[in-house]
Amino acid sequence: MLTRVLVPLDGTPAGEAVVPLIGRWLRGTGAVVYLLAVRPTPRTVLCADGWILYLDELMAHERAQLEEYLARVGSQLAYDGIAVRRVVRFGEAVEEIAAAAAEHAVDCIALAAAPRVGLWRLLGPSLAERLRARSGVPVVALAASAPAAQPAVPWFGRLLKLSG
Repeated sequence: MLTRVLVPLDGTPAGEAVVPLIGRWLRGTGAVVYLLAVRPTPRTVLCADGWILYLDELMAHERAQLEEYLARVGSQLAYDGIAVRRVVRFGEAVEEIAAAAAEHAVDCIALAAAPRVGLWRLLGPSLAERLRARSGVPVVALAASAPAAQPAVPWFGRLLKLSG
């Protein structure tokens, strides 16, 4: 029986499509779902209108936005009685997802994955395939049925309106 499941989210409706499936799968089991958001580590200082945002400020702001996003996405799971934990990490996606899986001793990683056919398979392994190779836990790739769209939580750099 699954007691801990890690669900990485990328902020898109297609990525979020896995959440209701996880809810139906784990309802009434007492399992804990770890919702994970991973973003690249900011590497530059932003300047606008005479003020500067340093890396720690950028990361703190983005962490707060991602926490809000994960709380919103996880609210239905919590309403259904599933314990939800929110995790925000910065770095390379595969490395951070694998590290979070190890840190929280999850039983599996569940993510939404669009089928890759034809030439797309030649471009390299999918995120699910890279996670299977990197992590020590099973990876469940559930079919993403929602259309691909822009992330619901844009990167901080896109939120900052630079006058010019």
